[in-house]
Amino acid sequence: MEYLGKTAYRWLGRMSPLQQFMFALAVAGHALPNFAMYAENAGRGKLAVRLRGIAEAMWDDLGGKTDDFADEAEKSLAALRKEVTEDGSFGAEAALNALDLMENALEASTLRSENPARVASDLSFDIIASAEATRKGEPLSDEELDESALINAERDFEIDLISFIREKSGGPKHERLREMSDADGVSNIGISLK
Repeated sequence: MEYLGKTAYRWLGRMSPLQQFMFALAVAGHALPNFAMYAENAGRGKLAVRLRGIAEAMWDDLGGKTDDFADEAEKSLAALRKEVTEDGSFGAEAALNALDLMENALEASTLRSENPARVASDLSFDIIASAEATRKGEPLSDEELDESALINAERDFEIDLISFIREKSGGPKHERLREMSDADGVSNIGISLK
């Protein structure tokens, strides 16, 4: 299912590598509460602190404040993935999905991925569809997904990101993108720890 529509997908495909990184990182940041929920429920809050540190380094890179961080971030993400996979506590799947999005954003920052913005969008919508299916107890039809409040909220969020990234403003955008990504602390699947 094409959640965003053809026009928005065309915009994603036309973004520069920097714009692709901006979009992928903002979408990944939107899923961080999912990881934090897992870490809190598993009694492993330090994992969430570590992931937040990686995200901060990526935002700093976007703002031109860091030098090469990618190798260390890649190792840290791999270590987090191993710990979450081995644990398997409640929320581990949502945490792994958040890691998928962060790894995609990291690949976008190092130009190792083709169309990471589209990958981030598709992955986030798939995560929401999976969460909705879990809540319902069975997969949702395309019509049901199209009516999902979470799908519609993500669609609006991503279209707002695209519009903001495409604006021809003179100043840096990373701080505003960071605020948009935070979405008042509510994740793409509706998790809030506030």
